[in-house]
Amino acid sequence: MPELPEVETLKRSLTPVIGRCFQQVEILSEHCLYHMTPEFFRERIRGRCIHRIDRRGKYLRIHLDDAAVMTVHLRMTGRLRLGAPEEAPDKHVHVKFWLDDGNLLWFQDTRKFGRLYLKDDPPGLALLGPEPMSDDFTPRTLELGMKNKKQPVKSWLLDQRRIAGLGNIYADESLFRAGVHPLRPVGLLTDGERQRLWTAIRQVLQEAIEACGTTFSDFQDSYGRPGNFGQTLDVYQRKHQPCRRCQAAVETCKVGGRTSHYCPNCQPLGGS
Repeated sequence: MPELPEVETLKRSLTPVIGRCFQQVEILSEHCLYHMTPEFFRERIRGRCIHRIDRRGKYLRIHLDDAAVMTVHLRMTGRLRLGAPEEAPDKHVHVKFWLDDGNLLWFQDTRKFGRLYLKDDPPGLALLGPEPMSDDFTPRTLELGMKNKKQPVKSWLLDQRRIAGLGNIYADESLFRAGVHPLRPVGLLTDGERQRLWTAIRQVLQEAIEACGTTFSDFQDSYGRPGNFGQTLDVYQRKHQPCRRCQAAVETCKVGGRTSHYCPNCQPLGGS
């Protein structure tokens, strides 16, 4: 699933559509529409202009000129693409937005998990924690949220109510840089470990944004360009490969049903 850096990359690549208006909306498959009919969505969007685009966690938010907000959640394989009408593929395109400059914005999704919201906000949007790149996210955020908790730190990081936008890739990478084992209980983290983790989260996300995110198979920005951060990953998807820091083999473990990648030497379970 695209995480914060990927959605931020998509947002930035869509800057050219700000100020453009939707001339027509063609709905080819209505499964992606959340709690609304195709007729409602089409009539509500048609004729409206894009006022601004922002991001909240893993959600992309397209603000219209009448104060309505179309929220996009890509889930696993969703894509929002921009180009000439003839560039749109024949398969897996579910909604086409015809713009007043002649370009086409289209939503495609191979696995059909992605969603478009307009009538109602995503259920979890109001519950999201602080943005990790904002001033609201501080070492004190970690201290207060982790105090007396027994859950593994990896599970805590993936809870969107704690930190918005952090997912499997960047949680693993942040824990590696901080030298914290993914199974370490959050209540046992020292002040030093929390400080290192806070720093690592912000550094990893910033570097990933600068590299336009991580692409393994599906993620692309609005022009079809993949992300480049995957070339510098330290542990994620590098099982049995040598740690870039100490040469020990990268290992995996299950945390809350999710596979976590870590270096047993650089990230001792007992802490450091």
